[in-house]
Amino acid sequence: MTIVFSIIVLPNSEEEIRLVDDAFGKICNTINDLSMKVRTQAASLLGSMTHVSPKFLQQTLDKKLMSNMRKKRSAHERQWESVTSGEWSTGKRWADDVPRELVDADSVNLLGSSGACGAFVHGLEDEFLEVRSASVDSICWLSLNNTQFATLSLDFLVDMFNDEIEDVRLKAIDSLTRISHHIVLREDQLETILGALEDFSLDVREGLHRMLAACRLSTKGCLQMCVESLLDNLKKYPQVIKLIKI
Repeated sequence: MTIVFSIIVLPNSEEEIRLVDDAFGKICNTINDLSMKVRTQAASLLGSMTHVSPKFLQQTLDKKLMSNMRKKRSAHERQWESVTSGEWSTGKRWADDVPRELVDADSVNLLGSSGACGAFVHGLEDEFLEVRSASVDSICWLSLNNTQFATLSLDFLVDMFNDEIEDVRLKAIDSLTRISHHIVLREDQLETILGALEDFSLDVREGLHRMLAACRLSTKGCLQMCVESLLDNLKKYPQVIKLIKI
């Protein structure tokens, strides 16, 4: 275990980093590999690295970060900047309106040498269910040991309730149930969750009942919304009354 926390110096650099953080970053880099099997294995391995530094862990959920470690400005920011500086949004300057396919070096901010940035965002959005499923699993494992990361991951797990594959939806619901002691649901999150009660799958609906029974809600209004939705759902599916606990 001691070697995991040892400090190493990065090649061609004077920057020092813990071995576990360096390994975590390198595994994160493979979340964009061409092979689905490699991406799945990478997403799965990340969940076992519970000793990684919080700053690296939190970067895995940064929506703005790209896989090449650059932070791209939002479309709104770029458009506003082009207006105020005399640039078109389709080109660099007046009379030079050639569309840009690539992001110029001066339009991004470098964010360091770790490969962790945006890793789980890529994993959760992967076209293959195996990668998405492994990413959900790893987020759950890491959240069990880190309250701050659990809070950060909540929006992402809730989004997975709308995944096209039932097994992924079930895994996201189960994961949120397992980390429920770390989180408090906001109203906007609760709306998405309650919307999933209309799922055609009985397993999904039953999983949501168990999850709602385990979670804490942020306001009295959330509690009322939850009760009303469960009662409406009970009228539609009366056979599941024994599973509703709040």
